[in-house]
Amino acid sequence: MEIAIIIYLINVISNLVFSYFFVPSTVVNVALRFYNSTTVISGRKDQSAVKKQVTKTLNVTADPEEKRRIIGDTFIKVRFVLIFSV
Repeated sequence: MEIAIIIYLINVISNLVFSYFFVPSTVVNVALRFYNSTTVISGRKDQSAVKKQVTKTLNVTADPEEKRRIIGDTFIKVRFVLIFSV
């Protein structure tokens, strides 16, 4: 009888720990959002006047630094949208 109670308590505790630490997640397809995303960047350092420019979309950008910025900015935007939609 005591073993059954111990096993029951272990199951209850493990379920509580699992439900506390493991938040169920969902998969969201944001491929098109990344594919068509742009960002605003400052002018290059070799230019005298700092001018803000909107980049081309990710799918046509060739510059790796611009791609990194677009992906990073889009990731942050998507993350905030998903966090605040819950």
